[in-house]
Order: sequence, then C-alpha cells, then structure tokens
Amino acid sequence: MLLSTSTTTEPVQGWRITPASRPCGSALGDPPAGEWRHIGITRRFCAGQWAAPPIAPTGLAALYRRLLALYELRLDAHYRAQPVRPQPAQQGLDTVVEVFQVVQQYKRLEENA
Repeated sequence: MLLSTSTTTEPVQGWRITPASRPCGSALGDPPAGEWRHIGITRRFCAGQWAAPPIAPTGLAALYRRLLALYELRLDAHYRAQPVRPQPAQQGLDTVVEVFQVVQQYKRLEENA
C-alpha cells in the first residue's frame, strides 16, 4: 500500500488536513474560517481565484475530480480499512504532483507580473 494509514492530521497554520491537501493550502494561504477542511480546501482551490490571473473553474474541473478521487482513497485507507491498490494510489500521487505543478506555474506568473 502506498498511502499512509495514519489517521493523524497535524494542525499547521490553521490547517487540519492531511499532507495530500497541503499543496492546495499553500496556494490559498490562511484559511478564512480559522482552519482548512478537506472538501472546503478542494473546492476553494479548484475555483481558481487564488491564482493571478485567476483560473476559470472549468480549467481545473478535471483536477477537481481527481482530488475528490484522492480524498476517497484517503477515506478508504484511514477510515474504511480498505486496501488501496497500486494503480489508484499512483493516480493519487500523480494528482498531488499536478497540484504542485499548477501552484508553481501560477505563482511564478504572479511573481513575474
């Protein structure tokens, strides 16, 4: 199994999310209600307003679906005690890499603006 089965979520700067959601949080900055939660952070990230220039939500729709699939994998591993097969686990890791790439790309555009 490639995903952690740990159920801990350490608060980091008001975040109460697992490491897979932290790339989204790094783009969004401080949470508006004091802490980020999984679905809220995914929705807000995929709305694209954190980027400069903003990304149309349709531009992140496929990534949003993959982030939801990753969240389901986390639920399987952490709460449902279901095995996570290598292919979906790899897809989840690929999704995290893509989030990092999107953040890096748009933060670089923001710095050069």
